[in-house]
Amino acid sequence: MRNSKNVLLSLVITIALGLFSTLALAEGGLPDVENVCAKLKESSAALASGASNDAVSDLAKQAIGLTKDIIVSDKVTIKRTKATNGIKAAVAALKKDDKKAAGDLLKQATEDFEGLKKYL
Repeated sequence: MRNSKNVLLSLVITIALGLFSTLALAEGGLPDVENVCAKLKESSAALASGASNDAVSDLAKQAIGLTKDIIVSDKVTIKRTKATNGIKAAVAALKKDDKKAAGDLLKQATEDFEGLKKYL
C-alpha cells in the first residue's frame, strides 16, 4: 500500500511537470518573435532615415538580445539561430560602413523572423 502511494505521487508530479513545461513552451514564442520583428523594423527604418551606424547597430543588438527570450522547439531554434546570424552580419556590415548590405541583411532577418511565426 505504501509503495503504491509513492508510485502514484511520483506519477502525479511527473505529469504535472510535463504539462507545465509544455504549456510554457507553447505560450512563450509568438510574442517574443513579434518583439524581435518590431525591433528589426525599427532598425531598418532608422537606417533608411539616415541614422548613424552606431544607432542602427545598437537597435540591431537589442533585437539580438530579444532573440534569447524565444524558447521553442529544436527545429525552430535552428531557424532562429540562422535569422540571428543575419542580424549579426548586418551589425558587421555597419561596422564596415556598408549600409546597403546592412539594410538587405536586416530585411532578410525580418523576413526570417516573420517566417518563424508559422512554426509557433
